Amino acid sequence: AELTGRGGVLTSEHPTDGGTPGIPPGAFFIGGWRGRRVVLPPMDAARHGVIVGGSGTGKSRGYFLPNAIYCRGSSSLVCTDPKSELWRFTSGFHRNPVRFAPGEPQASAAFNWIPLCREPRVSELCARAIVESGNTGSTEQAWLDVEAAFLAGLFSHASTLREPTPLSAYRLFTRQPIESLIDTLLDSPSEAAREQGLVFSQTQERMRGSIVPVVAAKLQFLRDPAVARFTSASLEAPRFEDLRRSPGALYWCLKEQDISRLRPLTSLFFSLLLERLAQGDEDGGGIPVMMLLDEFANIGTIPSFETTISLARGRGVSLWLGIQSLSQLESRYGKANAQTILANCATKIALSGLDVESADYFSRSLGEATTKTGKTSRHGLINSTVTLSTDEHSRRLLTSDEVRRIDSDKAVAIVGNRRPMLLDKHFYSGEPRTAKTSTLGRAMASHVEYRHEGKERQSPPPMPDGLRERETSRGRKGCKKDAFSRPKTARV
Repeated sequence: AELTGRGGVLTSEHPTDGGTPGIPPGAFFIGGWRGRRVVLPPMDAARHGVIVGGSGTGKSRGYFLPNAIYCRGSSSLVCTDPKSELWRFTSGFHRNPVRFAPGEPQASAAFNWIPLCREPRVSELCARAIVESGNTGSTEQAWLDVEAAFLAGLFSHASTLREPTPLSAYRLFTRQPIESLIDTLLDSPSEAAREQGLVFSQTQERMRGSIVPVVAAKLQFLRDPAVARFTSASLEAPRFEDLRRSPGALYWCLKEQDISRLRPLTSLFFSLLLERLAQGDEDGGGIPVMMLLDEFANIGTIPSFETTISLARGRGVSLWLGIQSLSQLESRYGKANAQTILANCATKIALSGLDVESADYFSRSLGEATTKTGKTSRHGLINSTVTLSTDEHSRRLLTSDEVRRIDSDKAVAIVGNRRPMLLDKHFYSGEPRTAKTSTLGRAMASHVEYRHEGKERQSPPPMPDGLRERETSRGRKGCKKDAFSRPKTARV
């Protein structure tokens, strides 16, 4: 390997056997130049990156798949895998690969977060991840805070049950009236659950009637038998922090048709993962972790991710995001937070066919170039004189249209304060190497009992009064807006 003059990045010879090239642990492959592979050294790779390109432009085959293979030895890997393509081709290269597949419990590890909710901080984190997963800024923050507090109390109490699973929490919430649930929280062994139950009991009835169905809707994914097995077949929580102690690989495999439906679960998974990785490095010196997050904007909103990405480098975690456009990122996190996320990505790679907004962003980021134009002037008819001059003017290195129309086998790379590079795209073409998986057992949940008017009630609880009043008042003319009614812009 040697340092080249073009951009000053590390390169190594192109492998002739299709195997893993000899690149440093923690480095990141970004393309080819003059028949050589261009690889970011570990220091630059740790400063995060974003790859922008539409569907079918080669984000997976050109970047995430090869780097999922290279990231082994003395570092750990975490990646999103919408098509299970990365698992099929790369899991066999890693020691201790673990597959999390919500829709395939027959080939997945279990993800039960409830035992971790004995810590109030973790229960609040999990609740907020679910509540804010689909938020686009249209819902007032006060409503999100109340919903998250109520759900955090539910998770805290569920952690004290004989079978502390998400399915237990869901049944506890949906199989009894709200008054009975509040009594359950007030009598909980968990102090955090008792506090939230007390606060919720003092909330006006109409406000409770608006909050309860919204929270229930955000937990609907637990009605799916496959997801119930995925989350509740084990009473043990995953040990994500072990990725900082010994090399391993973790794959989040979610079918494309389930991305929207399971967005709250995905947001929860990665929020908890990032929190546990930070916990695993409290003493410093943990092994580095590379996270390859393809289709990042479809993961759902990770709470405070704009802060997480700015602190992750100091914790030994490098984040590489794959998005289809900048507007996709803005719609998920808001314009200000999206700009913060992009600013924390030292490497930015543009693929062909970008939308106008994304192409203009890269055009402005590339800067300007000075061009010289020769000019000849002739004066007089007989004894004429000729004057030669040179005009200089600046123009963008690549206009937005030129960025959009780069060849499909090329990519524009901006690495920190180095000169930009126009690189060749290399696509991985090796044979699949797939690790073995195991199947999960049945979903476990504690039996939910409650008393209603002196006897057990097994039928579903009635519609809350506040919600019924809102439904029946829709047809009334001239009705005044309730002070505790959810704003019309709020979405579930």
